[in-house]
Amino acid sequence: MLNLSNDIKYIIFDFDGTLVDSAPGVLSCLSNTLSNNNITPKCKLSTNLIGPPLEELIKSCSDIKDNNIISDLSDKFKLCYDSEGYKDTTVFPGVHRMLIKFLNKNFKLFIATNKRNIPTINIINFLNWDNFFDGIYAIDSFASTVSSKSEIISKIISYHCLDIDSVAYVGDLEADGMAAEICSVPFFMAGWGYSGNTISKYKSIDSPEHLYKAIGNL
Repeated sequence: MLNLSNDIKYIIFDFDGTLVDSAPGVLSCLSNTLSNNNITPKCKLSTNLIGPPLEELIKSCSDIKDNNIISDLSDKFKLCYDSEGYKDTTVFPGVHRMLIKFLNKNFKLFIATNKRNIPTINIINFLNWDNFFDGIYAIDSFASTVSSKSEIISKIISYHCLDIDSVAYVGDLEADGMAAEICSVPFFMAGWGYSGNTISKYKSIDSPEHLYKAIGNL
């Protein structure tokens, strides 16, 4: 259940599966990387894999345990994705309009993502969203190691001196909801994202327009 303040001013968004559909580029580069190295995926390459950091993603669809091999595959994936793959990213219907409406109502918007910084910024610039967000934070945006989404959210709140009672987090996975709980901020599940109609303890919101109404009209 959401425990909402009537004074939400800051919205932190997950990226993949919430604002954008990056699956086509990610899965294409992942498939090419595995194929070019004679590795047969141990599972279907689908949107269900999108979300964790890159090395976890590669481990989840292969039987490789050697961290040196995983690191090498990660580097090869990056060459593919950072140069061309990110361009296959599309915006979920209604998201661009929703962001504009939040901005017009003077909300401060942020991104917290397990994606790496380089492709995240590439996509933001590709979409002409570079002036939309007060802060964009990826898994590798920090000098010290960050291992979880909750840590990224906490750092955003700390770095920007946000009043925690005025912060909300929006994501598409149950793990996003758990990260929000750890940070003691209300969570809104993007039902249009990769989670689809999967069963969750979090009530999903079916469209960006309804998300705006849920938060923007408080």
